[in-house]
Amino acid sequence: MKVSIGMLLGIFFLALPPVALGAENAGLVNGVWFDAQSFSTTQPVQIYAAVHNETGSTLTGQVIFSVDAHDLAPVSFSVPAYNLVRVSTSDTFAAGQHSVTARIVNASADVETASAPARTITVVAPTPTTLAGQAAVVGATVANTGTTVINTVSPVAEGIANTLQNAQTSLLGGSAPKSVSAKTNTTAVGSSAPSVSVAANSLQNLFDVSLAIAGKTDVPLWKRILAIVLGVLAFLVRYWMWVLAVIVALVLWRVVRRR
Repeated sequence: MKVSIGMLLGIFFLALPPVALGAENAGLVNGVWFDAQSFSTTQPVQIYAAVHNETGSTLTGQVIFSVDAHDLAPVSFSVPAYNLVRVSTSDTFAAGQHSVTARIVNASADVETASAPARTITVVAPTPTTLAGQAAVVGATVANTGTTVINTVSPVAEGIANTLQNAQTSLLGGSAPKSVSAKTNTTAVGSSAPSVSVAANSLQNLFDVSLAIAGKTDVPLWKRILAIVLGVLAFLVRYWMWVLAVIVALVLWRVVRRR
């Protein structure tokens, strides 16, 4: 009987054990990958690998992930015949670059790709937030809010103050003292917070005007009293910021005294 080379090769492959035949059809696929594109020291990194099995029986074993040549805890797997299973683990990294790889150990059959090529990731530490930095942010926010409130309320308050002064002049029969009708502080107030000196000068002016109105004997007493009240209200409305500051200071002072 003449035996050909093809027949001899066929007999040889049939005689091989299934494990040997499956060695080229099982192992890791496409190396390792991660659950994110950027990495922080404050967040665990999830590491993945995939094990495929194109043999005719279930493949079991473990995958060991390594970070900078340091092995993490093994992850067991069981891959049915002609299937693929994803395995994963997680770890928290220090800041810097890290080399990550994976390998199969304790497999129930020989595998073709027992290890995955290393991948390098860069982990960054978050910018530390100091108490001083937080205070600066809060301070800037409060300042911006205060400026917005002042620029919004001040023109309205100025208009109301002018209306009260006009009512005062009308009440006095158009003969209000010169310092009342001049409104010398209007441009100083504008839409921004008036200075202490401006407020002090205006308060002195209010005092002088009130004395002048009180001395107008040709005007009925009730009109003089009402005119003085209107002048005081105009002052309080125009310098509402300082009035509010005084009220807050008094409240805080009382709170401190009670403690």
